[in-house]
Amino acid sequence: MISYNINDLTIGRALDLYGEFSEIEVAFMCEFLEPGDVAVEVGANIGSLTVPLANAVGEEGTFIASEPQPVLFQNLCANIALNGPCHVRTVNGAVGNRQGSVRLPKLEHTKPGTFSAHGIGSWEDGDTTGVLQLDDALKVSRCKFMKIDVEGMEANFIRGARDVIRRCRPVLNVENDRREKLLELIRLLQEMDYSLCWHLPPFFNPENYFREPDNEFRGIISINMLCTPGGLTVPRADIYRILSPDNWWSDILPAGATVGYRDKNILNTDLLRL
Repeated sequence: MISYNINDLTIGRALDLYGEFSEIEVAFMCEFLEPGDVAVEVGANIGSLTVPLANAVGEEGTFIASEPQPVLFQNLCANIALNGPCHVRTVNGAVGNRQGSVRLPKLEHTKPGTFSAHGIGSWEDGDTTGVLQLDDALKVSRCKFMKIDVEGMEANFIRGARDVIRRCRPVLNVENDRREKLLELIRLLQEMDYSLCWHLPPFFNPENYFREPDNEFRGIISINMLCTPGGLTVPRADIYRILSPDNWWSDILPAGATVGYRDKNILNTDLLRL
């Protein structure tokens, strides 16, 4: 059970139509989680992905979810309470490379709009929120997986979590949909001895919970990088190796490949050694 704002034209709309949001991405991430794991989600929004990911680590694990937007954070906490995972810790604030404060966009939640795709820090009339540094704010002794979706602040977050990442070597699922941030982000992760692949899951799942066949999000995908510490092998599933910092996702797709659907011509179950 997930509560959502009916005015949300992305996550809310998907939940309304299909009873789920980005389920293909969720299933992919859950492949890296087991009961008892510790995982972190930065930019959790209303918790539509938090709940299934937290369920994957189970009550014997720990799941930490952060969200800076106050209204979205309230909805996140409501969804965690509705679904009962008591092993979830929530943080209301931004996470970056140093502690401080940052200004949030001013969003009108009573009118139709997209509430999840707004960067923070460059606004003049929004509320402010605290910025935490993961290494200082969350003292975790281990971490298996991190999902990072902070609307262009991914590199700042990774610098602030450098100690945890170097010590725990978690698998990272990092949004990288801003081409102007491409070189900085890829170089930073490669310097930390991570192997990178593009993962491009569609919003729409043909086997969605409501079995609704019409795809209202045709052609819309999440642009993420799967980042694995050296030597890790993973099952191949819609992932494309990033060889250099200027490898933008659309430039390296195999000939004939399409995004937005699972293309049987480019999928196989062989192990890809990264």
